[in-house]
Amino acid sequence: MRKLVYLFIVSFLFSGTLFSQSLENSLSFYNERFPQEKVYLHFDNQAYTPGALIGFKAYLMNGPDLSRLNRNFYTDWYDESGKLLSHQVSPITMSSAYGTFVVPEKYKGNTIHVVAYTQWMLNFDSTLLYQKKIQILQSGATVAKTSATTKEYHVQFFPEGGLMVNGITSFIAFKATDKNGDPIQVQGTIKNDQGEDISRFRSLHDGMGRFALIPQAGATYVAEWIAPDSTLQRTSLPASVTDGVTMQVSAVGDTRYMQVQRTETLAPHLRKLSMFLTVNQQVVLRGTVNLENETATQVKIPVKGLPSGLATITLMNTMGDPVCERLIFIDNKEYTATATIRFDTIGLSKRAKNVFEIELPDTIPANLSLSVTNDDLPDDHASNIISTLLLSADIKGKVYHPAYYFNERNDSAKHYLDLVMLTHGWRKFVWKKVMDSTSWVTRYPMDTAYLSLQGKIDGFSENRLAKAETLNLILRGKDSSTLMRFTPIGKNGSIYEPNVIFFDTVKLYYQLNKISVLPGRGKVSITTNLIDTPFYSSLHIPMIFQYDTAALRLMREIALQQIQLQKLREGTTLEEVVVKTRVKSRLEELDDTYANGMFRNVDALSFDMMNDQRALSSFSVFDYLQGRVPGMQVIGALTSSPNIIWRNGSVGFFLNEMPIEAQFAATIPMTDVAYLKVFRPPFIGSLVNAGGGAVAIYTKKGADLTNSVKGLDNLSLLGYAPVREFYQPDYSVDPQSFSTTDIRRTLYWEPNLITGGSERKIRIRFYNNDISSKLKIILEGVNSNGQFISIRKLLE
Repeated sequence: MRKLVYLFIVSFLFSGTLFSQSLENSLSFYNERFPQEKVYLHFDNQAYTPGALIGFKAYLMNGPDLSRLNRNFYTDWYDESGKLLSHQVSPITMSSAYGTFVVPEKYKGNTIHVVAYTQWMLNFDSTLLYQKKIQILQSGATVAKTSATTKEYHVQFFPEGGLMVNGITSFIAFKATDKNGDPIQVQGTIKNDQGEDISRFRSLHDGMGRFALIPQAGATYVAEWIAPDSTLQRTSLPASVTDGVTMQVSAVGDTRYMQVQRTETLAPHLRKLSMFLTVNQQVVLRGTVNLENETATQVKIPVKGLPSGLATITLMNTMGDPVCERLIFIDNKEYTATATIRFDTIGLSKRAKNVFEIELPDTIPANLSLSVTNDDLPDDHASNIISTLLLSADIKGKVYHPAYYFNERNDSAKHYLDLVMLTHGWRKFVWKKVMDSTSWVTRYPMDTAYLSLQGKIDGFSENRLAKAETLNLILRGKDSSTLMRFTPIGKNGSIYEPNVIFFDTVKLYYQLNKISVLPGRGKVSITTNLIDTPFYSSLHIPMIFQYDTAALRLMREIALQQIQLQKLREGTTLEEVVVKTRVKSRLEELDDTYANGMFRNVDALSFDMMNDQRALSSFSVFDYLQGRVPGMQVIGALTSSPNIIWRNGSVGFFLNEMPIEAQFAATIPMTDVAYLKVFRPPFIGSLVNAGGGAVAIYTKKGADLTNSVKGLDNLSLLGYAPVREFYQPDYSVDPQSFSTTDIRRTLYWEPNLITGGSERKIRIRFYNNDISSKLKIILEGVNSNGQFISIRKLLE
């Protein structure tokens, strides 16, 4: 006899047991303590040549919401053998990060692997980390020869709900793959231990399928199937149990129907079950399934209005043990925002202009990335931002071509998606861990600050540290940019300076305030808060045993074409011209660095203030100039109101080419002055008197600012990975100036298309290269409501 049970949203449920409520509370606390992050990367292209620039944009989510858990994002790049090529860190802003990586010029592999994550993600299953294989085009690539003995094929069997129970019809899903986890097509027969044919099976989609079986007590079962190499394979099915509960779920529209059945001899205290429907580690539905007087019942589960994505149905007995569990996918379509691309100008000829407009459906702020590439390879549409963040990032094991299941044109996609649910297990949490708070430990904290400095001062007494108060820091980058910080010193000598953002390698100079040197055995150690080593020391990458020879041949041809075009490009350059010139003097270098406009290369006396001992010993500019310029009369050099008279006219003063009063010029510390220019009368830039000449004072900048710290202790620190810009020529400016052959594979890459909430339209303009007749446009991103935008267009 069957009984129909209705489950409603949590606030309208049957009165649950104290155990059910306690378990729900535990999961709620667990979710607060261990929120789950997931990530997707949009790349500027799908394949690259050695020496090419790879651009990426990362999007981070926490359940259905934008993730705001961490501030630093890591990408590790590995070669084809799993050896680390680069460990990079990027700052996270607006729940996203972006960066670049250069393929080594002499790279010989056919692929590069990237692993992407935040520090917080390292606390959980490593399969949570984003991983992708990127194709590298090699003109001389050859197919590796492998013997037949290296081929491996597997078929895994998954009873729906978790168990096969004797005497009850079980639906068993299966998944057939090769050694790399890619699907294979199989068919075969289920035999019992007597050798009798019990059932037949055949894969329906990407190596997956299912069949029905009624296991019998004492019997064992084996699957005999034909592998792609025509060999006969045998795989044992999971053992069945004598007493237990089975679960089968079917879908009709917005409703799921769950059939629950038990054996006649199941112990009475195990016949009353609690049902939980969880989404994003939160219970969204809860109810009771009572099998005390019935052996079977059907439960109606409404899913309309619930968050889209993976959901888990769990049946749990009164002992707190899960007896059945099953994944389902909820698709209520609320996760997308519709955007359109309207073309103004389409140019597919050589260096032709293209103009189009991205129109968003509303003014909700959006964070997008856009790539335009030549369409010389078959489109890699296996995954996108929707399929990754709603499906593959939440499921255990490899999902082959996940984007297929979100294509509305695939009528069978929903049915096949349920096969994915049946052949993959939930991996976000384990109920036993949820109920045991003593196991709630983490190794890695959340990254709540951007790149920060942290360290310790040893070998000092507390009195000396209290006197110093701060540690003075000067950071100098490769581009001569400087950053100064005065970091407080803790009683134990600890130092911490949060959010000191810098890129690439910097030189850090440090000195204790009010103490000129580090006395005795004093030692300062300073590091950053970033993880300086990759999560994987080396990546285990399976060898590739199967090749699509037609695709590989096409990729070789494209790579060879790129090399030929590069040679042509190099051949069109002008012959080498040897230009002889003299080395600039120190004063000429200073003039190039500091002077501009009318202050540059004119009749003047110039002084290098950084390498003049008299300048360092002078009290002011006035003191320094006394007696150094013929005809110039310095009045009151050491007073508070100095002045300079030249040819009976007053001299004008400029600080970094801005006019100032003489009294202010007297207050400028000589240690800050880098360069001094004295312009002979008349000087038309003088606001005081055109006939009196002028004095231009330039204060130190860039690398010169740290010249005064010579002798200070210093060390090198590695910051965020520098981001390189993609070359995007503007042929409307001067077409003749671009004489070399344009062979760009990425025509346009913009990782940061940001709308602030008032605009709905984004206008894009770019120019074609010299070789592409078909262009591919990919727009991806997410708005502030957590809705995804994903558009692919082909221009031909």
